[in-house]
Amino acid sequence: TIGQLDGVKRMIEEKRHCYEVIYQLRAIQSALKAIEGNVLEHHLNHLLEEVLHHPESASFDVKKDDLLNLLKGKLLIAP
Repeated sequence: TIGQLDGVKRMIEEKRHCYEVIYQLRAIQSALKAIEGNVLEHHLNHLLEEVLHHPESASFDVKKDDLLNLLKGKLLIAP
């Protein structure tokens, strides 16, 4: 993705057609969404494990709230 951003910068400097730049920007957005999905999946797995296997944990309520916020689309990440 960093390389793609550098490529877009070069394209703009070279005054390439707008549609080419937009095509590359959409490719970057797609890559970022895939990365975001992987990060969210990892976080969700961690939260589920904590909530299901460690209900006596001091951070249970924080993790549970974090899980609920994640499911509601509120991306509030607990420490």
